[in-house]
Amino acid sequence: MPYKKEQVKKQLDHELSGLHFTSQKHVLEQLHAITWKEKVASFWNKEIELPLLPISAVFMLLFVGFGAKELLKNPHIEEQTVIKAGGSFYWKDDFERMVLKNEN
Repeated sequence: MPYKKEQVKKQLDHELSGLHFTSQKHVLEQLHAITWKEKVASFWNKEIELPLLPISAVFMLLFVGFGAKELLKNPHIEEQTVIKAGGSFYWKDDFERMVLKNEN
């Protein structure tokens, strides 16, 4: 059995003799984090997959919930009147305020 392993190893070495691995040092540095800075960098270098549908549904529910809460705080919303002046539409309150401001 050891003879067969040696024969396979020799054949493999012969076939791969033309190939040279040039990034061995770089790969070994990545495998064995030496300093605390490299350890922290390897810890933070993770891919995280977040499911889009559940997260967006939660944000929409929060958005709608807080929006409804704000509407319930002020149930007596005044109805504003829209007027047409000079081919444009304005809120009546804003238009009157601007007219008074420009008259002075």
